[in-house]
Amino acid sequence: ARPSGIEPVIYIDKAKVGPFKAFIETLREVPSGDRHRLHMQDDITYCDDFADYLPEVERIMRADDIPLLSLFAPRRKHMVEQNAKGRMIGTFPNFLWMQCVVMSPWLVEKLLERADSYTDRHDDVYVSSVLYYYYKTAKVHLPSLVQHDITIPSSMKHANNDKRTSPLFDKDFVKKWKAGTLTQNQ
Repeated sequence: ARPSGIEPVIYIDKAKVGPFKAFIETLREVPSGDRHRLHMQDDITYCDDFADYLPEVERIMRADDIPLLSLFAPRRKHMVEQNAKGRMIGTFPNFLWMQCVVMSPWLVEKLLERADSYTDRHDDVYVSSVLYYYYKTAKVHLPSLVQHDITIPSSMKHANNDKRTSPLFDKDFVKKWKAGTLTQNQ
């Protein structure tokens, strides 16, 4: 089910071109112009009132010049520690997960510019390499606004699929934000 308030463009890799080429095709076929772009994989669930918070995500990204903000915080000690300190925006210290990310218009432009010279087959590795090339860092929203649904079999055949969830998922985060009851610091 899609969150209310979002009119998604659903891309299905019918030609089986693979994750990287399918990702680039979505960037080319569905232009976002000067708007931030939400990219979600099909194996996530999201917090209540998810769509209501997206304008705030874009505001934060513009204010802090964040090229990519992951709305999924994977099971990593560093992120759990940042969340415990009350951080709302943390750093993504290593391997990027693309379950649900928001990309700036600048990043989408750079991803398209460099796509033809890329030889790997993974979208997450590609996005990380472009950020690295431009000395930029991926950030992560804390707590996690989406959860990886491990009941859906992984097409990537991850051996540790049952551990690919976020311990920081907060189903009620947006409700707390609307009510003004958050204790996090940006």
